[in-house]
Amino acid sequence: MSLHDAVNLLAGNSLVLAPGEVLVDERLTGLAETLTAHDVTVHTLPYDAVTPFAGGFRCSHHPLVRELPS
Repeated sequence: MSLHDAVNLLAGNSLVLAPGEVLVDERLTGLAETLTAHDVTVHTLPYDAVTPFAGGFRCSHHPLVRELPS
């Protein structure tokens, strides 16, 4: 990951979906390739409308709280 990607595209602000599975901005091809080379499943989506406002995938989701069955 380049310093440009980290600062301007918030490359560290990805969303972990499950162990070994992440969601990243489609512009982060280098990050996606590196993660894939480390056996991580990478899903990409366009996200260019949000990052200018200092937000990424991790900032744009809400945690789910589930009740355990009684």
